[in-house]
Amino acid sequence: MNMARFTHFSKHALMRIDQRTRLNYFDIAEILDHDLAIDTGTELVFDRKHWLFYSEMDDSCFVAVQDSLTGLVITVLPIDYHEVLAWKIKEELYRQAAKKVKEYEPNNIKSPTEQASVIKIQARYISDQGYPKTVSLTKYEASEYSFDISRVLGDKSLDSEIKQQCISKGISTSDVLSISISLGKEKITVDWQSD
Repeated sequence: MNMARFTHFSKHALMRIDQRTRLNYFDIAEILDHDLAIDTGTELVFDRKHWLFYSEMDDSCFVAVQDSLTGLVITVLPIDYHEVLAWKIKEELYRQAAKKVKEYEPNNIKSPTEQASVIKIQARYISDQGYPKTVSLTKYEASEYSFDISRVLGDKSLDSEIKQQCISKGISTSDVLSISISLGKEKITVDWQSD
């Protein structure tokens, strides 16, 4: 059974994930969406949860700061940054976070199906009539990105390609709310307004 993803990321969070951990977008979304992180507290003013999670690849814990209502991850912090910017986390919680991840057994075994060959990029934007609309911007051959849509995010030309495609379709980039990148049923949604 494929559950709808609550967690999505700001452009800033994606940049920080790339800089700070060997986990990718999907790994962290999986951890947050499957209750594999520890709630260490909430910033009351902004209603942002601070989720402690463990990365087996890094053998280290990190904190994801997530909007409780929308699921938007604003940033991902190393522990030392979190202690300076927010609060100290009890040592026992590190062990609990590691245990949750290490004991997790995903039950979503993918059935062998024909592999999708096209990566699609769509924009969700506010139309001239004032309501949200979705438009297809462009497509890429999946083989150019080794069938890994998270690699599209690392493409330095993505920003300019999205801007160019929006202009060609008569969409102001300031009206773009989010960008989604998909390959078959796999999908990444990025909040395009936040930085």
